[in-house]
Amino acid sequence: MQYIKAPKALAAYLGLLDSRSTFADGSYLLWDRDLMRLCGSGSIEELITQVGSIILTAPEVRAEQNEECEPHPLPPVTLPVLLEYMQSHGYPLPESDPQEEQPESVQPESDTGSNPESGPDTNQEEEQK
Repeated sequence: MQYIKAPKALAAYLGLLDSRSTFADGSYLLWDRDLMRLCGSGSIEELITQVGSIILTAPEVRAEQNEECEPHPLPPVTLPVLLEYMQSHGYPLPESDPQEEQPESVQPESDTGSNPESGPDTNQEEEQK
């Protein structure tokens, strides 16, 4: 059995809010078997990351529950079905990485005229025609 530190939204989605322990930061202690119905054909380790959770050892669980250590941070949720649940039930969505918001294929227009096909000189010539 593995101990899973999970966000409250996952515990709610699984219907486990009233039957699982919590950590001081509001996260929930689940077991790997709690996640089996979401696992499908993938590995449990992949799923744990996708649902914004981490695996803890028994001593790590005890230390965090007793507030003898800093809380272990959780990764952002990326599983689409859980993100939809979070949005529809008012849970905060993970913040996206500012670098991910800008598609790599979109480049700002250049005013240097270094590319004759896209520089300002070409545009002016087309407007005059």
